[in-house]
Amino acid sequence: LRYLTEQCLSAGAWAEAYEHTCRALRHDDLSQPFYEMAMRSLLEMGRHHEALQLFEQGKARLFRELELEPSIDMLRLREMARLNV
Repeated sequence: LRYLTEQCLSAGAWAEAYEHTCRALRHDDLSQPFYEMAMRSLLEMGRHHEALQLFEQGKARLFRELELEPSIDMLRLREMARLNV
């Protein structure tokens, strides 16, 4: 799924990339790279509010299960979403 998502992102197929990341997150909701790719897809589609919601969900899940803070990339994407809301 990661390869498919990366190919879709490279091709600008944002909706398809988002579908793949959603599928991946259903199987592994602790994967920061999939949160990042999903947020990027949402931002590219202009769905900034949903990207912020996904960030908050991922942040809570990662902290609750692994006591991890969001990655620098997740934080950067959150700021991009905030600027465009």
